[in-house]
Amino acid sequence: MIYGSFFSRFIAFIIDYLIISIPLSILWCVFSLPLPPAPRFEIGDLLFYNSPFAFLIGVVYYGVMESGSKQATYGKKAMGLKVTGKNGEHLSFRKAGARTLNKFFSSILLVGYFMYFFNKRKQTFHDWITNCIVIKNETNTVIFEKTVKNI
Repeated sequence: MIYGSFFSRFIAFIIDYLIISIPLSILWCVFSLPLPPAPRFEIGDLLFYNSPFAFLIGVVYYGVMESGSKQATYGKKAMGLKVTGKNGEHLSFRKAGARTLNKFFSSILLVGYFMYFFNKRKQTFHDWITNCIVIKNETNTVIFEKTVKNI
């Protein structure tokens, strides 16, 4: 079992963030929702917009995708990764959703993400607390890595 690299997980996060942010921004404008006050940075902004609706969208997106048949979000699929239980089992929606909710705690001072470097299974806090691992998906081709090699 090959664990997902920090770099490939980070690129998958960026892809997923764009997938969630672009449609959400369009909906925000279509429904004329109020804009947040003056620009400010908060750790929670790394995961989702500063809104309960946006947070719910993120939890549903990650929960449905990671508990689905591919066990991966679009970003993870593009990077050739999938999320499983610690023994390689398929995640339930409840467990995938709990993993996503715990990303909030991982983002506090980014400590939960640094756990990756000190854990033999390469787990972040939200992986560890929910007994999940992110592994290389042997059946998918790694789109990003193949593209980089061809350049």
